[in-house]
Amino acid sequence: MLLVDVVMNAAAISKFVQQDLSTLLAELDMRAASLALSRVAMANDKRSAIWSVIPHLVSAEAKFEADMVTSHRFQAAQSLLYLHALRATILRDLGDEEAQVSDAFVCSQRVVAEQNAAAWRVANQVKDIVTAWNPSHWVRLYRYINSPLGQKARSFEASLFWERLGYTEGKFWLDVGPDSGP
Repeated sequence: MLLVDVVMNAAAISKFVQQDLSTLLAELDMRAASLALSRVAMANDKRSAIWSVIPHLVSAEAKFEADMVTSHRFQAAQSLLYLHALRATILRDLGDEEAQVSDAFVCSQRVVAEQNAAAWRVANQVKDIVTAWNPSHWVRLYRYINSPLGQKARSFEASLFWERLGYTEGKFWLDVGPDSGP
């Protein structure tokens, strides 16, 4: 193998790890959560079966948290809002987890604040615009938009969800900022 091939492969591996891996892992976590949830009906201990979904959602949240510092932070914020709502719904269904539901609400507020603060941060505007228009990022954006999680997260209305749960002290409008992509 030539050194050029090794460098090209190393660059491809690095690109995959930095750009695609977190999204793919989050999708795997969502599939695992879905599988765990589908097995609740057959479980002897339904409460424990429902609780088994939470770690998968938390793991997916962690992967999107990591994306909050990339040029895909708007999409990560959308996904995080949706995942926090899923977690809150499951915790609410379990009954006595109100403190954790409140924690999911606070996490959602923090995501909105971080996204909106970063959206127009002067120091990153030029870099974000250039990064968003980089064709190598379009593939990842396309994958996100067409993934089941991406479609659900984009159509999710966080404000309405939290208001129906009784949390009225916040608006969940995400500022797209300069990194909205093509």
